[in-house]
Amino acid sequence: MDDILRTIYMGNLIPMDHVCPNRELIKKDSEMLDEMHQKIIEALIEKYGEKEAKDIDDAFISAGSGVTNEEMYCVFKQGFYIGYDIAMAVMKRE
Repeated sequence: MDDILRTIYMGNLIPMDHVCPNRELIKKDSEMLDEMHQKIIEALIEKYGEKEAKDIDDAFISAGSGVTNEEMYCVFKQGFYIGYDIAMAVMKRE
């Protein structure tokens, strides 16, 4: 356990080096998202016309991106504080 904590503390652990995303799942989900998005756009165009459909889509994507960015920031901040707490606990023991 001390080796792991020392590795983290010294900054020698790069989490992204240890993450192996399921690329096939990402590809499948991306294709499904593209298909659903196309159907939604077609329905919006049919109901509201092309210009308003584009405005609605742009507003939806922008709001979704804002929410995602804020969620990612909060998760990063929590992880940072956890890392800080671990580092402080290790330093107190030494």
